[in-house]
Amino acid sequence: MVVTHTRSVTELVSVATDWQLGRGQGDWGAVSELHEIGTREVLERALDLTTSADPRGRARGADILGRLGVPSRTFPEECLAAVIHLATHDTDPDVLYAAAIALGHLPDPRGTATLARMADNDRSEVRQAVAFALAGRSDPQAVAALIRLAGDPIARVREWATFGLGELATLDAPEVRAALHRRLDDADRETRYEAIRGLTRCGDLRAVPSLIDALGEPSGNFSLLPEAQALLRMPHEYGFLTAADLIAGLRSLVASRGAT
Repeated sequence: MVVTHTRSVTELVSVATDWQLGRGQGDWGAVSELHEIGTREVLERALDLTTSADPRGRARGADILGRLGVPSRTFPEECLAAVIHLATHDTDPDVLYAAAIALGHLPDPRGTATLARMADNDRSEVRQAVAFALAGRSDPQAVAALIRLAGDPIARVREWATFGLGELATLDAPEVRAALHRRLDDADRETRYEAIRGLTRCGDLRAVPSLIDALGEPSGNFSLLPEAQALLRMPHEYGFLTAADLIAGLRSLVASRGAT
């Protein structure tokens, strides 16, 4: 289906950078339209934004370049070069955040190296964006950065980094599993859950005690029921199973394997 855009590129850029809209964030619907249009005109307008004196404009330029031409990407080399330049030379945290997110949408080893260098930024929001952007990348630099970020003092950063490592769990990399195992007793619940998901994805029984604890929480944790069923090799359509049923099955699994 061909999508017809009724506003010109000039109009879209104007509202995308109108900070009186969207609670100071501009019109994100216009950003999405610019992504879809993806022409050289949009590229050039976004590149112009990356040189703006206003950091909000530079960040918006990165927002546009990160997904230019979706779903069929356009001008990936130009987009990558501009975003890497921002990530490398800018100092504003909002710009660095936007650049990291954009690099997450531009899967290229050159972007991975840049993100790895950004993992030590002193602003937690930038580190969180880096963790998001590196998710699922198996390059040694990406793995090392995610492992560092999984031990971050800020819970939200640890959660995203642990999620990213969980996406790599099936690679059978000992350092990835070890990093996930360290997060099983994390003070942050969501980080613990991401560690459980990652380890169960590769059948690592070290996740079972933490999974049992999570399933037994008074509030109930239905989000981890699929992980329990996967370890027990039960199809999701197995019928209605309570958390107590799955806990009993997991305990039997641990006993049968001699695990603790």
